[in-house]
Amino acid sequence: MKNSKRLVIGILISLILIFLSSCSDLLMQLGEHGNARLGFSEGLSVTLQIQVSPETAREDSMVQVEQGTLLSFSAVADSTEELALTYRWFLDGEELTDATSGVTLDEHTLELDTSVLPIGNSEVNVVVQEPLLSVFEQETLTLTITKRSR
Repeated sequence: MKNSKRLVIGILISLILIFLSSCSDLLMQLGEHGNARLGFSEGLSVTLQIQVSPETAREDSMVQVEQGTLLSFSAVADSTEELALTYRWFLDGEELTDATSGVTLDEHTLELDTSVLPIGNSEVNVVVQEPLLSVFEQETLTLTITKRSR
């Protein structure tokens, strides 16, 4: 009888330790990465669209311009609620900052000097987040840079 009680207590302690270990891993991930997405809040949604200026030949999610064109990308987010949104811009998978050559960032707008880009295809991506509610949306455009006509 005492052995079965010890076995049950041992199993309970093991389960508690496994649970605490999982919580510890989540907290470490939060500390290392700054945030964790735990899912969408019910009833909240964000729709996102990227507007490009100057108006360019645009087909679905593709923009084609000559090298050296100064482009302005604006992220237009529409939400069912008032949310404190943050915007993060990426070019070919690399996050853009004010220190990135040929880039100017302002709240929800990216200005990009395409003279710093090679001829060919690149991807411009914006991620819109509401940090406290873990709501996020992203949109991607393919940017085709062509040789400047003379």
